[in-house]
Amino acid sequence: MNDSDKDFIRRVLSVAETGKPQWDASAVYIYADDNRFNPPRRQITLSIGFTESGNLKRVLERYAELGGQFRVQLAPFLPGLGARDRGSLAGNQVFIDLLKKAGPDSLMQQAQREEFDFRYLYPAIAWGESCGFTLPLSFLVIADSYLHSGSMLGFLMVQVPGEKTQCRRQRKDLDQSVSGDPARLAQKSQQQNFE
Repeated sequence: MNDSDKDFIRRVLSVAETGKPQWDASAVYIYADDNRFNPPRRQITLSIGFTESGNLKRVLERYAELGGQFRVQLAPFLPGLGARDRGSLAGNQVFIDLLKKAGPDSLMQQAQREEFDFRYLYPAIAWGESCGFTLPLSFLVIADSYLHSGSMLGFLMVQVPGEKTQCRRQRKDLDQSVSGDPARLAQKSQQQNFE
């Protein structure tokens, strides 16, 4: 995967999620799609798909690490953000307004790009390369699955040609080998084969 292919994937996923080739880092959506609850609970989704129940907290932590302009105001919201036993912030206008104000900050844009790549794009590329995929469209489908579920979904795996069925086993091994270590994940995403 070259940088042009990676940018292509980012743009297509952005169009699918936001309707624009470049996602708006300050866009805040409220959807009843926190499927940890029955019926699904309302939650905040920031820009391309950072949800309260997913990686929104990680984006905000990275933003704070980078020294973002609104890090102090956002800090009180971080403890417990996304926890099942904490209520959703979907009705908290102060928090929503802070997210919108932070969006134009170049450090928020950087935090979102880094977290998107680290949490979704790089694991998708690493998994796809380990399974022998080579086409940008294949990586796009894999990245979309990672964006929505954090892995390759079973119903997609049954569509993988027979010679690539070893990927089901490799995915678990790969996810365990790179979790939590951005440097290792980036290195793995650049390799062609893992065995």
